[in-house]
Amino acid sequence: MLGKLIKYEWKAVSKICLIVLLSMAGLTLLGSIYYRSPLWSGVMNGETGDLAEDMMLPFFMGLFSFIAYVILMVGLQYGMVLYLLIHFYRSMYGDEGYLTHTLPVTSSQLLLSRIFVGGVWTFLVSLLGIASVSVLLTAFMMGALQGTGLSAGDYLSLLRETLQGAGIPWGTYVMVAFLSAFVGAFANMSLFFCGITIGQLARKNRGLMAVLGCIGVWGVEWVVSFAAQMLASLGGMVYTLENGSRQMPTVSYYVSVVVSALLGVVTYFLTRRLIDRRLNLT
Repeated sequence: MLGKLIKYEWKAVSKICLIVLLSMAGLTLLGSIYYRSPLWSGVMNGETGDLAEDMMLPFFMGLFSFIAYVILMVGLQYGMVLYLLIHFYRSMYGDEGYLTHTLPVTSSQLLLSRIFVGGVWTFLVSLLGIASVSVLLTAFMMGALQGTGLSAGDYLSLLRETLQGAGIPWGTYVMVAFLSAFVGAFANMSLFFCGITIGQLARKNRGLMAVLGCIGVWGVEWVVSFAAQMLASLGGMVYTLENGSRQMPTVSYYVSVVVSALLGVVTYFLTRRLIDRRLNLT
């Protein structure tokens, strides 16, 4: 039955989520075309590497467009998450909730199906966002420095040197970024669903209370993650001082991933318990 719920939930939200993905891909394509066009290429002096005197206006226009692009991309990602949360509220605690809770399924199946579908879409959008920013930033820099003799490999080497200088192994950085996006996608769905469920316990203004519930669980998650990161950083500093190493222990970089996963599990069980014992559809 869980598979059928996932299939139904996927169909219910896929249209809007797919529009978001296509919009992000379209923005990336348009931005890449612009930054590889004569309008942008060559704004840096090929001999000195400084900004060409007659390219001030194109440079600032390109910089402004890149900032606007980042804002649009962030807006699309958070917009999709907001849509998923509204859909969860309506289908679980709104008018649709009366029908949802009459289905011959358990609260675990209802909750897991929504966490899974929401997490998959959030993860896909996160991956596309990272890839999009990387592609556009590369086009931005390569177009600006066309003629200086620098290549994409030079940028990659510079990034690696920067990370290594900060004591962060390149492989660890990539792995942590991937795990953070993957685990965070599902854990955040569980966290916000918990906040919405806590909010629906109110007798009045349940929509507003659901929003406040999301803010509350986000605040708790931030405090716990911050405290864990501080302890991990302190432990890493002590380790580096005692061992005379420039690099912090690798495990310290995974703290945020572990904390996110644990909070996701805790909020899942809390949400399920509230649905089973404190469901309020009045």
